[in-house]
Amino acid sequence: MAPGYRDSGDIIPVFQDPWPSVSSPLPPAVVAGGDDPLPAIEGLQVSGEAFPGQVVQACGYSINGTTVCHFEWLRFSEDGSIYYMEGAKEPTYLVTAHDVDSYLAIEVRPMDNRNRRGETVRAFANGGRKITHGEDERRGAYYAVINSK
Repeated sequence: MAPGYRDSGDIIPVFQDPWPSVSSPLPPAVVAGGDDPLPAIEGLQVSGEAFPGQVVQACGYSINGTTVCHFEWLRFSEDGSIYYMEGAKEPTYLVTAHDVDSYLAIEVRPMDNRNRRGETVRAFANGGRKITHGEDERRGAYYAVINSK
């Protein structure tokens, strides 16, 4: 799963989600030679069912003075290649048939009002499982079993 951040600073919701984060806590990034932490995102996750025709959304909390987040959706294939989707730079994404049989993820780069960049954080849709055709695929498998009897 995508790493998240833990810090005792103020937490400002960027996109709230009713489900808790499942990401691993990592220490916050700190500016070299100082104790002013860089902007960061905590608890990044992708909410929603990632099937063609469905919309998914990046959810997390901005910390350490994060004022802006840059989003980028990408897909990973089994052979290890990564495809950054042109124009997919919003916190929401409409899953397409092109995403089937790949792993869908979001990368978020936090920034603060001093133009300092925090570490890029990544989270996968479907809990890191491949994108499938969804309900229609499951329904088709069910009917195939029924019809084979």
